[in-house]
Amino acid sequence: MLPAFRGQGIASQLCHKLERVFKDYGVKQMFVEVWDFNQSAQDFYQCAGFVQHIHWLRKPLV
Repeated sequence: MLPAFRGQGIASQLCHKLERVFKDYGVKQMFVEVWDFNQSAQDFYQCAGFVQHIHWLRKPLV
């Protein structure tokens, strides 16, 4: 979310709408991917009820 639009509830509304649509289609779970450095996104999703599920590790080969 661009800083100028933060704090207006737009992301929360979108997240709730997606939850309703997914439930209507029988989806059982939602997953989001957030970069480690993006603490504001992590905080947002945790407040929306998401819990940490997987901790990814990577190793560049090139």
